[in-house]
Amino acid sequence: MSRSLRTLSSAALPARCIAGPSRLPLDTIRKASTQAASNPSSPSSSPSSSPAALASASVQSTASYPYSSSIVSKPSTLETPTPRRNLLHPKKGWSVIEHLNSHLRSQYDTLSLSTTLFARKSPERLRTGSIITVTSWTNAAKTATTSFSGVLIGTKHRGIDTSFRVRNVVSRIGVEYNFKCCSPLLKEVKVIKSAKGKKGPGRDLGTRKAYWVRDRPDILSKIAAQASKAVKSR
Repeated sequence: MSRSLRTLSSAALPARCIAGPSRLPLDTIRKASTQAASNPSSPSSSPSSSPAALASASVQSTASYPYSSSIVSKPSTLETPTPRRNLLHPKKGWSVIEHLNSHLRSQYDTLSLSTTLFARKSPERLRTGSIITVTSWTNAAKTATTSFSGVLIGTKHRGIDTSFRVRNVVSRIGVEYNFKCCSPLLKEVKVIKSAKGKKGPGRDLGTRKAYWVRDRPDILSKIAAQASKAVKSR
């Protein structure tokens, strides 16, 4: 191959084959060098016509795949999906995000928690100070469950990543759990008592994140006593 390349003059190749990042395939160079060595007097090896001939040959040999003539690429048989009407002209990209969140919620949020109990503007949303019981699976096989009851002290609204935090006092030790609304291990969320009003132990704590109750165990004990009465009355 080295001898054939030496016999091939620099004028027989296009300018992009001599220098530059893009080069002709090796098969095309071999064919051109063989033709030039076997028939040096042919018009195809002349400096005036050889660049165009080599360019057309390279186009024909690399029409299927630009780096090898033995590979043939087949066209895709998948249909092009038609975009929704509100996705063609999105307003600052929010329609795309809403469409993506709605699709992910329908796929992962089987309990519809991010749109009902823990939504930002839902009339059924739970306020901080509500007492709930969360039942979750302990393993991926979903063969055993565990339950945790406590006071809702915070909710983070992050679309598909919405989460809520529950706190309780167990053996004089504060215990908190953070649950994801779209977690596949979440089985059930049961509302024991919803926070209402501005006074009393069952009142609304007033803020979306009531982390200040960590320093007020007396408030949690009052809420727990109110919850035990509500459970016994049922």
